[in-house]
Amino acid sequence: MTTAIALEPTTFSVPNLLDALIRRLRALHAQRARRRAMMSLLGMDETMLSDMGLSVGDVRDALSSTAPVGTTLHARRKANALTWSPRVAA
Repeated sequence: MTTAIALEPTTFSVPNLLDALIRRLRALHAQRARRRAMMSLLGMDETMLSDMGLSVGDVRDALSSTAPVGTTLHARRKANALTWSPRVAA
């Protein structure tokens, strides 16, 4: 007993391939920009991060989270804003 499998022909066209390539290049560019931004955040000291409403721990937690980094950092900034108090110069 043999089973015949009918395969539908796949249509490859130059415009479809170019669109797929452009989408992939844009995704890679966005990923590279996000990576650069995170490296920049990791290079900041506690005072600089505090000025933005973040801490070093917030950045590290965002990197290790399964949620998108931007979403995690935004939530942390929002939470930190609720407990923020101005620093008094000595």
